[in-house]
Amino acid sequence: MEEEITDEMVWDINREKVMMAPERIRIVTQYILEHFDQKTYRGDKTYIYNTLTNIAEVASAKRDEVEEIK
Repeated sequence: MEEEITDEMVWDINREKVMMAPERIRIVTQYILEHFDQKTYRGDKTYIYNTLTNIAEVASAKRDEVEEIK
């Protein structure tokens, strides 16, 4: 027969202990190192940076009334 187990009501988990657990930190660090280039588009030559030059006009105009200039 199994031992009698009593449940206790708890308000919360120890968040600091959970977040600082060495195993969790190792797994998160490993994921970051493995996926950094992919998630930041490093080395992807198809990424293009555009800057909107007529922000005030676009923001104050009605929808599709002013064309964005990039």
